[in-house]
Amino acid sequence: MTDALLCEGFSDPLAVWISASAECRKILSADLLTLEGWIAQKPKKEQRDRTKYYRELSEGRLASVRIGKQHRFRQTLKAALDWRAAGADSSS
Repeated sequence: MTDALLCEGFSDPLAVWISASAECRKILSADLLTLEGWIAQKPKKEQRDRTKYYRELSEGRLASVRIGKQHRFRQTLKAALDWRAAGADSSS
């Protein structure tokens, strides 16, 4: 996880984790989404063609974590909580 924070540009990822609120830690520990997953979690009326997202990424108007050749995206707090709840449900 600290490697992903380093990719996002945090100079001291451990300090970010230590000083983060409980809600922020849930977001930071949730899975990073692919572009398809990130688009799918948006409401239908806000979904656009993938090329527009790639243009926004190249122009720096959309924040992502670059891992290899793929862009990964942070989930919203609601999506992170849903992801956490789904994981808890599957483990019981």
